[in-house]
Formats: sequence, structure tokens, C-alpha cells
Amino acid sequence: MRTWFLTPPRRHGEVVYTREVSFLELFYDLVYVVLIAQVSHHLATHVGWRGVWEFVVVFGLIWLAWFNGTGWHELHGREDGRARNYIFTQMMLLAVLAVFAEGATGEDGPAFAITYAILFTLYTWQWHLIHRIDDPEYRPVTTSYLAGMVTTVLVVLGSAFVSDEARLWIWTILLVVWI
Repeated sequence: MRTWFLTPPRRHGEVVYTREVSFLELFYDLVYVVLIAQVSHHLATHVGWRGVWEFVVVFGLIWLAWFNGTGWHELHGREDGRARNYIFTQMMLLAVLAVFAEGATGEDGPAFAITYAILFTLYTWQWHLIHRIDDPEYRPVTTSYLAGMVTTVLVVLGSAFVSDEARLWIWTILLVVWI
């Protein structure tokens, strides 16, 4: 049981060539589908350039979260209790995020930002675990990636305390920097 929950994640270069996508990962992706559906509903009711901008920005944030969660699991996850706990915790936070997704650029923006910052804090912790156990040759890359993750958490958290318009611009700039 101890091994099931305390085995460290895979390090860079520890490739599992026989790895197959699990049903849990498919379920994880399905949660993102629900989240995107919520944002799409906002676009359907706000047709126009402003609605498109809001959709693209919130969709971009969701894609960024998916990219980090899926990327971490693909590169470093194992089929064990630790990885499953991370995935279930992420799915729980994503479900909460879905509650606020449709109104993320309006009145639900602060709640969306705080929930997103919590989710990204979890991702940052997961990437930090890799940084701690990784080969020294990968440290410069993981250090700069972690700096970007921490910056993202702080920027998104800070965006919870500004106006809706300022929040949308902050998120737009954040996405441009990431991409």
C-alpha cells in the first residue's frame, strides 16, 4: 500500500513505451469537454466580437490547464494511487471551475480566477515534485517552467481583485505570454 501512494513520479526520460491511455484519463478529458461546453454556451448567448474575445480567452485558459495536467501525466504519471489522487483532485477543481465558467468574464470572474489559481497551484506542486527528483541537466528547464507556473498562479489570483475589463485584459496578456 505504501508503494501504491508514495512512488515518486517518473523522471524526464523514463518513457513507458507500452503505455496506453486509461479510462481515467478519458474521463478526465470528458470533464474538460463539460467545461468547454459551459464556455461555449456563453459564446452562444453573446454573439459578437466581444463574445468571441471572451470565449477565446477563457477557452485558452482551459486549454492551458488541460495542457499542464495532461502533459504532466503523460510525461511523469504512473498508474498508481498518487497519480490517481492528483487526477481526481484536478477533476474536482475542474467541476467547480465549470460552475463559474459561463460567467467567467463577468460576475463569476473572481470565483473563476480563485478556483483556477488553486488548480494551477496543484499543477505547480506536481511540476515541483519533478523538479526535485529530476536529473541536473533538466533543472534549468524545469526551474524556468516552475517560475512561469508560479507567475501564472499569482497573476490569475491577482486578477480576482480587479474589474471585469481589467481581468479580461490580464488573462489575454497571460495567454499571449504562454503561447
